[in-house]
Amino acid sequence: MMRDGGIAARARAAAIHLGLSAAAVGLLAAAMLMFWYPPPFFMVDGGWQVLRLVVLVDIVVGPLLTFVVFNRAKPELRRDLGVIAAVQIAAFIYGAWVMHAYRPALIVHVESTFYPVHWRELRGATRDLASVEALAATSARGPAYVMLDLPDPALRKRYLAEMAAGGPALSHRGDHLVAIDAQNFGRLSATPTDIDALARGDAGIAAELARIHATHAAIRERLVFVPLDARYGIVMLVFDRATQRVVDWMN
Repeated sequence: MMRDGGIAARARAAAIHLGLSAAAVGLLAAAMLMFWYPPPFFMVDGGWQVLRLVVLVDIVVGPLLTFVVFNRAKPELRRDLGVIAAVQIAAFIYGAWVMHAYRPALIVHVESTFYPVHWRELRGATRDLASVEALAATSARGPAYVMLDLPDPALRKRYLAEMAAGGPALSHRGDHLVAIDAQNFGRLSATPTDIDALARGDAGIAAELARIHATHAAIRERLVFVPLDARYGIVMLVFDRATQRVVDWMN
């Protein structure tokens, strides 16, 4: 028979707490991976960095505190468990809000590189937000891939001067973003990354390139490699020239 405050009773209460917390965090992680931060953005653009804090509070600290305080004989047990639950719920809600607020809204191609851009950055540098929202809506899962269309050299020069003075980056200029389609994909792939040259100088890249070629052997000649410069790393996006879609990515 378990004592009210014995090790077995504490462990059982902590295990129940752990199971409930893991289920909630698992649902949040699934939403992130499916909609907000699909690969590779989960690892390189902030998804994991926020989720691990939620994991620490909800899956590690919460059940551990339950193990420490649990004792059915304590008159203040409900209060203690309520405080733990309140802290966990607050951490969970805040973490979910941060993940959603700072999710990449668009993946913007500027010059020869893609950059993830979130809504706050776009709102601060865009007059016609409706057009940006329409671009974002073209992707049902994860951020949409778009490109900067800024042919006016004088306007580009002005924007670059503003950026150098601390103003918005070119990738944040939502009024000059367009969808990537068959007509403008040629501009994106006009100066492709020489992935073979990179592979010759790096064994890790060579191994990843071999995986890409094996996985997409049927369309190997159509593959285009473009770097993605995110908050926590740089990866190589792999496009299919025929569909203008991302088919894979390389570390």
